[in-house]
Amino acid sequence: MLELAIDLVKKKQLSAREAARQFAIPKQTIINKVNNSHTKFVGCPTRLSANEETKFIKVLIAAGEFGCPLSKLDLRLVVFEYLKKNGRENIFNGKPPGKAWVDNFLSRHSSDLTVRSTQNIKKNQG
Repeated sequence: MLELAIDLVKKKQLSAREAARQFAIPKQTIINKVNNSHTKFVGCPTRLSANEETKFIKVLIAAGEFGCPLSKLDLRLVVFEYLKKNGRENIFNGKPPGKAWVDNFLSRHSSDLTVRSTQNIKKNQG
């Protein structure tokens, strides 16, 4: 609904006031979206840049396609080694990232990454 209201206001088919009344959205919200105000993300900034996170996503996908997917612990250690080599190990107080960081990383990139569990195959099934 918000996207439709913004689109109509941008095309000047409705005023911000009319769109607010019609779609039950605050007028200032529509104005802010039309003017691209408040473009920053809400919440704490991430420890790694968006570019760095994209690189790690590519590494995780490549490792999985190669047949050697990384576990959550592997991801934590790879990130820690990367930060050590770049002289930034203090980001996580000199320790590898925690389990909560990995969970947040995976939830931020849930459209690109999935967590899967492995199972042993019995000899007669393999």
